[in-house]
Amino acid sequence: MWFVLLSWLTIVLADENVTCADGLCTNNTCAYGYHNSSTGCTNVTCSAGLCSNNTCEYGFYNTTIDCVPCNLLKTQYKTEKCCSIYTTSSPYRAIPIENKIYENDTGTVQVVSTPPREICHHLWIEYGHCPRVCNALLPGDFCTLNSDCKDIRSCKGFCCIISDANCHSCANNTGHCDLCASGMGFNATGNLTCGECPYWRFLTNNTCHLFTNCTAGLYPVFEGNETTDRECQDVPHGYFTNETNQQPVLWTYCVNNTYALGGNSSHDTVCTNKTNCVAGSYVFENIENEDRLCAECIDGFSNITNQLECFNYTNCTSYQSNGTNTSDTICN
Repeated sequence: MWFVLLSWLTIVLADENVTCADGLCTNNTCAYGYHNSSTGCTNVTCSAGLCSNNTCEYGFYNTTIDCVPCNLLKTQYKTEKCCSIYTTSSPYRAIPIENKIYENDTGTVQVVSTPPREICHHLWIEYGHCPRVCNALLPGDFCTLNSDCKDIRSCKGFCCIISDANCHSCANNTGHCDLCASGMGFNATGNLTCGECPYWRFLTNNTCHLFTNCTAGLYPVFEGNETTDRECQDVPHGYFTNETNQQPVLWTYCVNNTYALGGNSSHDTVCTNKTNCVAGSYVFENIENEDRLCAECIDGFSNITNQLECFNYTNCTSYQSNGTNTSDTICN
């Protein structure tokens, strides 16, 4: 048995261009059958999968209780539902596993991720201690590389899924795509699959982003495209916007004895009745779309509203009463 295992090891090491002497290998690891100790690589003996250095023999994995053959690891991983369900206790809950990255309406990046349970994380670590089984795992099975998965499956989130042909590479140990095909974002559909950004998003650095919204008081000078954000500017004087991404609207022009009041970049003007120049005063200035200005009669009078000028007093040879700013003189 030892001869067979050592022969297999020699082939593996040869493939990786690693050589070993007295238990120490050129990649600074201990050869199979040895373990790293304070005195160097020490010979290890194994029985029923458990080795004398309290590790599992090659071809076995640690279940946290004992060492069992690696071909049972997939069964345990499925039993624990590590690729589909995340369970909690106190209270007990079964939560579907999610890995999503998206951007909400405020432009804030949201990350939704179900953390692996301790046992699932342990099994993932142990999988690295087992011989690789290439091109054999079915959808839902645990994987570490795309070469582990069967047919057109790919390794994403540690589970074999339908191959994402638009993903060029995945980030190590996450299953997230870190390089999509040209013109695609990895969060285009709200999950970690590469795709073209929807029409309300633009693409930069493999990520789909929401367009900036031009709020009240601003307006879009460039609407944006597949790769460039929308550009906003301040509304010029005399115009306003009170809706998102609206083009500037001219302030209301007031007529018919009214004038404009209170217009700004985010609010229209309000047409307000002009001031009336009452008796005793006259219209000093009356410009269209501005308030009427009044002045008091000094050397004459006005007795009607909005009189354009003050009337001169009547000249008398004798006066019964003098004139005021609202009435003429009265002669005898």
